[in-house]
Amino acid sequence: MILGFSSAVLILLARVGLLLLLPPLGKQFDNQSWISTLQPKVGQLPVLFHNTYRNPALYHFYTRQKAYELTTAQYRKSQYDLWDDEVELQGKKIYLVLDQKTYCAACDTLKLGKKTMLGAVLEDFQVAEKITLEVLKAPQKAKAGDSIQVQLKLHNPYPFAVDPNRGTFKLRLGLAYHRDGQYLWEEYGVPAKPLGAWLPGQDYVLDVKYRVPVKFPGELEMVFGLRYGELQSTLASEGKPLMVLK
Repeated sequence: MILGFSSAVLILLARVGLLLLLPPLGKQFDNQSWISTLQPKVGQLPVLFHNTYRNPALYHFYTRQKAYELTTAQYRKSQYDLWDDEVELQGKKIYLVLDQKTYCAACDTLKLGKKTMLGAVLEDFQVAEKITLEVLKAPQKAKAGDSIQVQLKLHNPYPFAVDPNRGTFKLRLGLAYHRDGQYLWEEYGVPAKPLGAWLPGQDYVLDVKYRVPVKFPGELEMVFGLRYGELQSTLASEGKPLMVLK
């Protein structure tokens, strides 16, 4: 009996200690205020959150309006990348919401209570989340600051054409450099021929020139993708090693 009483006291003390150490629950769950401030700005437009699987779920919970997520090179893939919901956005006018630390000169600053985010209305959105890039040819070594020639095979899995030259944020080829799984640097790709519309289910071989970063000598991993305007590229290829020489 004494042992049981002692155990109950210890459990009670542990729970009180946890309550004192943890931050106030209100701060963790007070999401309705920023979402209710954002909703009038979004209106009836589909809302696309950049690099967060948490905020689309919260927005849907509080507004009962479906929200979407866009994953790029500085983030990790989530359940939103497994689903095909992004096809609903093809050619639509949408509202893009980004973290305030993301560089986006075309975006407005959104003061949402205690939160600050970035937002922009995008016309004629072109879906590219599941377009893949297979690396056919790529060097394994290059000098810092030099250019490298890469050959890629682009595959459009969607049942509709994707035109990189349409929409507010045009699609461009991008290359994200990583080291030990961490994003380091991004470069635009310069294709040998201008990009045209990618028809449904079709493959396209692209010869592209990329710049090797100066600041990161040593072993890097290259992940190729597509860039929406100023944003980081999507994660469209498998990683390929590159030894950057000084």
